[in-house]
Amino acid sequence: MKYYWIMLLVIIIGTTSFKTAHQKIEDNPQTFSVYFEQDGNKIDIINNEVKLKRALFSIILVFPQPMGLLINGSFNDSTYHFALKNLPMDQLPGFRETGMAEDNFNPKKEILIANNAPSYWYYDSKKENRFDNVTEENSKLICEREIKTLDNVDTKKNSKVSDCKNPLYLVFISYAQGKDWGDRIEVERIAAKINWQQ
Repeated sequence: MKYYWIMLLVIIIGTTSFKTAHQKIEDNPQTFSVYFEQDGNKIDIINNEVKLKRALFSIILVFPQPMGLLINGSFNDSTYHFALKNLPMDQLPGFRETGMAEDNFNPKKEILIANNAPSYWYYDSKKENRFDNVTEENSKLICEREIKTLDNVDTKKNSKVSDCKNPLYLVFISYAQGKDWGDRIEVERIAAKINWQQ
């Protein structure tokens, strides 16, 4: 039943307008951080870019409490560049369509790729989340999602990370509930371009 409500929320998010707040919302629980891991090494995002080998890697989301966010992954750089220019979320190409549904616990070790739609990654509980592994550290949730496959929704083709030749552009956005139902206020965004090592 909880999964039904989450899917309904994703549909509402994708079909309603978003309000963007570029100012910091004090004491908002929807703030988060992102880093990557590969071969046991932590790899931070520097100047909105990260360099990875063409091999299995993990995206690590650090949540202050159970929460969720929208993520767009694309080989097209439009959403990434517009996100860096602080365009409102409803003007970002990768957040225009309804959020894409995924399985709990990331069984396919994948990330969905789409030019016009985001995925919804969340941690609700040990039984309801979109991650391979979740641990608690310093009162924060460390949520790991391993990636070895890129599932391109637009072309309906799957490819292995090892075969990827083009940069991958990621934009993560958290939001808070506004005063009205369906009203979303952007809290934080992080953009990252993955450059593949030769």
